[in-house]
Amino acid sequence: LSPLSPLTRMRLEHPSTLASVGAYRDQPGRRTLIAAFFFLLYTLSLSHVWRTAGDPYRAALAERERIDAAAAGRAGVVETFPEIDPFQDDQLLEHDETPLAGASPAKGALEFYTEGSASRLRQALLGATEEEVSAAAAAEWQGMGRVERAKWERMAELDRARYERERKAALRAGLDGAGAEADKKKQELEELEALEKKERPLPHEWLPSAAACVGLFLLCTVNALFYLMCRWSMDFRLRAFYMPCTTVEPGVYLCFKPEKHKGKPGLARVVRSASTGRSVCEFQRQRYEYFARGEEPAAEGDQDASPPVAEGCDGAVRLIRSPCALHVGAYVASRGLQTTDEVALRTEQFGPNVLSVKTPRFVDLYVEQLLSPLVVFQIFCSVLWLLDAVSYGFTAFQVFSILLLESTSVMQRQRTFKTLNSMSAKPFAVQVFRCGKWQKLSTTDLLPGDLVSLLPPRKPTGASSIAEGAPVGPSAVPPEPINDVVPCDCLLLRGAAVVNEASLTGESVPQMKDRLTVKADDPSAAGRALDLDGADRVHALFAGTSIIASSQQSSAGADASNAGVPATPDGGCLCFVLRSGFSSSQGELMQMIEFSQQAVSDDSRETIAALLLLFVFALVSSAYVFQKGLEKGDRTTHELLLKCVIILTSVVPRHLPMQTAMAVNTALMALLKAGIFCTEPFRLPMAGKVDCVLFDKTGTLTSDKLVPVGILNASGSEGKPPKQLPVVEASADAAMVLAGCHSLVAIEGSKLVGDPIETAALEGIGWRYDARTQTSRPGDTEPLERVITALQKRLEPPPALTPQQVAEGVRPPPRLTDAQCSSVRKELSNAQAELKTVQDRRARCSVASVRLVHRHHFSSALQRMSTVAQITEKGSSAPSFRALVKGSPEAVEALLRAGQVPKWYSEVYR
Repeated sequence: LSPLSPLTRMRLEHPSTLASVGAYRDQPGRRTLIAAFFFLLYTLSLSHVWRTAGDPYRAALAERERIDAAAAGRAGVVETFPEIDPFQDDQLLEHDETPLAGASPAKGALEFYTEGSASRLRQALLGATEEEVSAAAAAEWQGMGRVERAKWERMAELDRARYERERKAALRAGLDGAGAEADKKKQELEELEALEKKERPLPHEWLPSAAACVGLFLLCTVNALFYLMCRWSMDFRLRAFYMPCTTVEPGVYLCFKPEKHKGKPGLARVVRSASTGRSVCEFQRQRYEYFARGEEPAAEGDQDASPPVAEGCDGAVRLIRSPCALHVGAYVASRGLQTTDEVALRTEQFGPNVLSVKTPRFVDLYVEQLLSPLVVFQIFCSVLWLLDAVSYGFTAFQVFSILLLESTSVMQRQRTFKTLNSMSAKPFAVQVFRCGKWQKLSTTDLLPGDLVSLLPPRKPTGASSIAEGAPVGPSAVPPEPINDVVPCDCLLLRGAAVVNEASLTGESVPQMKDRLTVKADDPSAAGRALDLDGADRVHALFAGTSIIASSQQSSAGADASNAGVPATPDGGCLCFVLRSGFSSSQGELMQMIEFSQQAVSDDSRETIAALLLLFVFALVSSAYVFQKGLEKGDRTTHELLLKCVIILTSVVPRHLPMQTAMAVNTALMALLKAGIFCTEPFRLPMAGKVDCVLFDKTGTLTSDKLVPVGILNASGSEGKPPKQLPVVEASADAAMVLAGCHSLVAIEGSKLVGDPIETAALEGIGWRYDARTQTSRPGDTEPLERVITALQKRLEPPPALTPQQVAEGVRPPPRLTDAQCSSVRKELSNAQAELKTVQDRRARCSVASVRLVHRHHFSSALQRMSTVAQITEKGSSAPSFRALVKGSPEAVEALLRAGQVPKWYSEVYR
């Protein structure tokens, strides 16, 4: 039963997403020993409880009598009173020193007071009125000093106790009879006993001894804490039921500890793979393989060789590798999964391409929530308040509030699971090149290494596409409408696509994706590893994003990739499946949302620290009260222990359980009503301290519509910076760069979308861009011509109604008033003047058109983008080709020749 001594533990290499991984072996014998140990302790404790049942009650009675006798002796009063009848006036008058506090005859009974003297008793019994007795008692009380008053109060208390004991004895003696008199005595006896227990509390008649109660309480507490600690702490559970091992084999458990706020630690049983024979396990829906030192697999198929185990480690636990970091030449030469054995292997390794999260039952989540440390602490505090005579109704209301609030938290978690399930797209059919032929399969059957054809849904009028090669050829069978969601992480090998990545990145601007190319005369390019987070991101399609437009590339040609793979039968772009299921980008996002919900609580660390500090002071206070009470000797041990418990329970405020339960849940509900979905509720307490919020882009809060305010054309002046001019007056060279170096695409025919800066720049210089031919021309007159046509149509008189329309009661359109006609003519005149200006500006421009030939997308590492453009100048017999570059001022400055950087260059942009 001693905690595990750290044996020779294995040091295992693990992915960076995990904090640590350890190997442990289950110890069933230790479980049996722990159960037997607690069984033995319960047997001894319960036997002790049975033997000492009733001892505190008997001891309290004896102790009360001893205390009363000792107090009576200190007050100078003899405890043994003469045998008199307290209802006989003559006997009371004979014993003037009887320590009665005072009495007045009222219906044959004696009413006791806490002040007075024997003289007052005599006055009452001699026939004085109640007013005279009260006045005399008040006068006598006022004439006493503080010490004398305390003496008389104590004497009155002792006399009342003696009278109650004698009266109870008399009533018990009269219970043997029957009839109304016996029932009356029985009722009076019960009232006296209830009054005695209320004024001087006694333990229950069957209460065991203090040692037995404390022992049983501590045993139950330790047993409950042992069970709860096994749930709360993985380290405690491992020390209790598992033993570290030095080898990893089937049957061994691997303990995975994720990074903070990435889920709870968990144990995964190691099994042997039927296809590879390696030791594998699964944690958080991710499959891991174990490699001992020297057992790393060599390269096989489209997989690279596994790197060796790091120095100082006995083995390595690694995710089963998806083919997402191979040499780019392997993707260009891939022909998909070619054999059924390869398909079976990938199916075992990666499973189906499904992003469904099973919603746990309400009962399971509720039990898990109620056994959390915070909820256990809240209920424990509520039970403690019962010891301080707090009403049962208030405690029941507190417990009910806690249970209700925890149920709302459980329902919130269930809604989160349902939201996660709604994030994944429904399965649909796609064309997959597998085993040497194109075949239609469900997206759930996609495996890493497959070649798949993706395209947006067909529209009745025909979807727009990107002119990036040969036009889409007709199919033998019209394609069926398909879903526009990318089912997995893919690499674009043929064609081009425009995707909306808002579901992953929050960027509403569609992104252009180009195919991966490898030059035949550059062997080093084919040998570099794929970089999805860097230069090759522009070739990747991520799961969960939407395809807006796509185009197909011919499978023939010098630069055609994937030789031997025929063109896609549905006209989609050819893609290589990189990652599927929860290994994909959307799967990682869903896991982040799911596992961050496991710690929905407030910042209880500060609360527990404050309560522990108060608890220390409460312990000191309780010890002082208990010690002084024993020294004084005027209270029973039971009374002192009850006072100490009340002091300890006073540390916890009555409303603390409800306040802690409502903290996070109320914030979550308020955010949900405001349309804000919280993915990490554990950050809400910290958010309450935030007074400043920074966003990464202005488009998150405001419109992404930009307005160009000016341009600086390069001039011959070296020292003085050029004057800022309207963007429409840009020089020919500047206009060529702005019109020919961009990533704008056309959606739904003619609508241009892309970077807001590029859109604003193209509108600012007054050029128009034809996405079909990828050509820009000066003078964007089409919008003005449409406006002029609409204004001219408004000035025309409305057509006369046909006889049929007249018969049907159709009213003619209203004519424009003179004021409206004047306003429309003014707008028409302004539009025509503006059109004339645009046409004159186009006539003065020396460039006729700029056509994009090749585009190098923007690279954050290089801080620039470039294109190769075909420039057609007016009056030139043949077009010319130029490289157009734009980027940050620092990046462009580094590309300029020495001595060609103007002196004002840095000044104007800083």
